[in-house]
Amino acid sequence: VCVEEIEETASFTILSIRVLPNFGAGDSHTEGWMLIPDGSGAVARFNHGRYNVNGYEAPVYGRDYANEQELRQPYKEQAVRLPVFGIGKGEDALFAAITQGEGAASIQAEFSDASFGYNTLSSRLTLRTFTTIDVNNMKATRVSDNGYSLPDYIVRYYLLSGEEADYAGMANTYRQYLIAERGMKKTALAPALNLHVYGAIDIKTNTLGFPHQKLTGLTSFSQARDMAAYLQTAGAGVLSMRYEGWANYGVFNKTVPKNAEPLPLLGGQTEIKQLAAALEGTGGQLWPDVDLLRFRQGGGGISKGGDSIKNGFGDPTEQYDYMLSVYAAKVSGNHYHFLRADKVREVAGRITADFKKQGFSCLSLGTMGEYVYSDLNPGQGHGRTGLLQAYRQIQESLDGRPLAVSGGNADT
Repeated sequence: VCVEEIEETASFTILSIRVLPNFGAGDSHTEGWMLIPDGSGAVARFNHGRYNVNGYEAPVYGRDYANEQELRQPYKEQAVRLPVFGIGKGEDALFAAITQGEGAASIQAEFSDASFGYNTLSSRLTLRTFTTIDVNNMKATRVSDNGYSLPDYIVRYYLLSGEEADYAGMANTYRQYLIAERGMKKTALAPALNLHVYGAIDIKTNTLGFPHQKLTGLTSFSQARDMAAYLQTAGAGVLSMRYEGWANYGVFNKTVPKNAEPLPLLGGQTEIKQLAAALEGTGGQLWPDVDLLRFRQGGGGISKGGDSIKNGFGDPTEQYDYMLSVYAAKVSGNHYHFLRADKVREVAGRITADFKKQGFSCLSLGTMGEYVYSDLNPGQGHGRTGLLQAYRQIQESLDGRPLAVSGGNADT
């Protein structure tokens, strides 16, 4: 889909384009299956007979946080981490990989039922997004353009047969593509036990009846070193430790981080270097984690109102945690904002420079592999592709320094 060549009139605009929606479809009598990239991947059979099951559609790299989450569901949806999908029938299969523009894509599947006689799987390119808000008990809707600097949208199809016509063959095909065209290389690292350690957390407390926030230590650097020594003595071998909440305001960012200064509460510079040396001495690694995306308050040159992402009406979109019992927002909890793409680049430049100065050999930017969002602010926003471009620039600025992320979206 050549996005720049799309022609529209003043009266009619395109919201989305579903690319080859019926390519490889099977009817109500066909024996086949679909590879759907939900979470770690799922195989769905044609004509499963469950007519009360809705079709499937999920955005690549998870939902867009520029819009409030409208659907309240009592379960956690798995994000689409890889922009791929496939259909298999007998000795033949069709595998598809979105190789460009996947940040604006979603994967859509439909299953045969009494009203629709086909099983289909395809991708959808979203060019515009709806933002709906309540105004005086009435709904107001605005359409936002997601096509900010959107590149051509490319879906590559592979025809597989024989032993390659299964989900393992599709995985092998995608791996070969990543090696040949995306520069993926096999990294010869020793097997390691991965530990996720929490350093400090900002909690609610009170002094003489006055409520306030207080930074409380959970795991100090010396305690983390003792944990590593105990596990290695017990035969765990090589350890890879991701350390979250070691700087700034702990696990939950109160403000966007300004530097890579370890918290004195946890032991400061001396003890974190001792922890890193202890892990590296046994072949392991310390991955200090920094959240560049989420923050709760303004500060350090960042404004909560001006530098956070907006919905289509220009209003900041607050993000909430939800209570699993009733799936209602925790209004009094640690709700936060996401930083827009240009500010993410600015903050990342500051942090990575400080990391090099501090002498850390590894860096974890966990949320960078977890969240991809747009900014729908009229006139000065950016699409999801704009944030992915910022991620690539941050990676290039690391000069080959090892980087870890959580989630693991294909583009990061």
